[in-house]
Formats: sequence, structure tokens, C-alpha cells
Amino acid sequence: MLQPLAQSDDADALGQAQLALWPKYESHKIVAAAVIVGIVRGAGGRITLMVKPEDETLPEPFWPSEAAMAERAEVGGYAVIYEDGFRSVSPGPAFTNGYTRMNAPPRKLPTPAVGD
Repeated sequence: MLQPLAQSDDADALGQAQLALWPKYESHKIVAAAVIVGIVRGAGGRITLMVKPEDETLPEPFWPSEAAMAERAEVGGYAVIYEDGFRSVSPGPAFTNGYTRMNAPPRKLPTPAVGD
């Protein structure tokens, strides 16, 4: 029977080794996401994440499917909802490096100055 290992200072080193050795997978999921703009700690320790979808002006509340995920949330990270309804959080760089927005409004190109 497997015995649980105690987390140690070597966890980061082990994670880096696993990252190098384990098989790699590319994501092909479609998710809904919003930027975390605030973290509110309420009565009883309940954490509410305040999120702002990119095109909205007012933040709205978000609660991950597992309360422990809220403990790891950080402002600038992303609240993520998967197609099966699972609600999670992701660090900002991990999310932006792994996902490209779908149906984004067209970007406006700068207008060249006369004579360019």
C-alpha cells in the first residue's frame, strides 16, 4: 500500500524533475474566465473572490468548487469555469500562457501618421 509522503522543502525540486520527465499534454479545453480583482474574507473564514470579466465594468462574486482553491487565489489570477461546471482558479501567467481568448473584439491598428 502506498504511504503518503510528507511535503518538504524538496517539493519544488521534485516538481521540476517531474515536469521534465512526465509525458506532456496540450490543452484543448474551452473555458470561461475572468480576472480576479479582489479577495474578500468573510465570517467563518469563507473567501469570496471578486472577478471582472474582460468586457464588464463591475466586479462580481465567484466561489471555486473547492474552498481550498480560494486560499491559493491571487489578485491578477483568473477564475475559471470549465464546460462541466467545475470552478477553479489559475495564476495569471499560467492562464495567459495556456489560453487564447475566443471571439475577442477586433483590435484596432494604430493609424499611421501622414507621411509614414
